Amino acid sequence: MVWSTDEKVMAKFGWELYTSKDNGIDFIENIAPDFQWCKAICLNDRAIGSIMIFSSLPYNYDKSREKSAELSYVIGSKYW
Repeated sequence: MVWSTDEKVMAKFGWELYTSKDNGIDFIENIAPDFQWCKAICLNDRAIGSIMIFSSLPYNYDKSREKSAELSYVIGSKYW
């Protein structure tokens, strides 16, 4: 929740700000499984961000990208 409740971070990604623990649970249960690989970025045993690899398909369908993936990371603005 460090980065998903951070207005500076969420504005850069264009994502909606998480306002409750239920938003985080929904992400873990329903969205994160779509990523091929998703790990926490930690500092002193606390998650301050995440890094993930995911297929850009079907979101940006382009046949030339069928064998490609995107790498994304996010870190709470306090740690920038």
